[in-house]
Amino acid sequence: LSQSQNWVLLASVPIVLLLANPASTTVIAIVLASYVITSGIGWALAWRASHRDLDSPAHFSLLSTETLGAAVHLLAANVFFQVDRLAVGKVLSFEELATYAVVAAIAGSAFRMLQVGAGYTLTPRLRATPDRARALQVLRSEALAVFGLAVFAAAAIAIVMPFIFAVPLENRYDLPNGLVAAVIVVGFVRIWQAFAAAVVSALGSERLLLAMGVAGWLALLVSVLAAFGVREHG
Repeated sequence: LSQSQNWVLLASVPIVLLLANPASTTVIAIVLASYVITSGIGWALAWRASHRDLDSPAHFSLLSTETLGAAVHLLAANVFFQVDRLAVGKVLSFEELATYAVVAAIAGSAFRMLQVGAGYTLTPRLRATPDRARALQVLRSEALAVFGLAVFAAAAIAIVMPFIFAVPLENRYDLPNGLVAAVIVVGFVRIWQAFAAAVVSALGSERLLLAMGVAGWLALLVSVLAAFGVREHG
């Protein structure tokens, strides 16, 4: 259900052509309809799988609280994924924006893929563990695999990035010292965040899930204020 949303924009192309209405509102309506349909399917499957327990008012209250915590966290995470796109245009010059776009597209995408992958695979595996020992074993094996790939990706990026700026881009942009390293460090932090979120989502209480969402919004606020603060004093 989550992955199907990544195909919505592609699926909207023939619909837009068929309707002969290439307007942004048409695409937005298609995306909104897909969200409504996929969320409806998800809720229907969840209701059917646990309909016996949902007869209990206490269990329904717990489900409502957990849903609220999950929604707060996921919304903060999704805004966090886009905040660089929202902020860089305001705090960077045109040349700086072009340089950042190249580095983020190449270096950031590798870590973004690992971050999303860890979040999708780790949560269901942890929920399926019968005890604490097995959960720790799953965490260790997943961490070795993901962070091992991240180290390999970081080394490849550090080697390839100067070549990309020198040859394909013909030195049109200056590669600032430390920019690649900063993107790599942020990439590792994002992977670590995915692991923490997966553990809380799979094993934490509804209070911890809500606290993680609130912490995400606070971190988002701090990052935006810091970005504009650096620009004012830079």
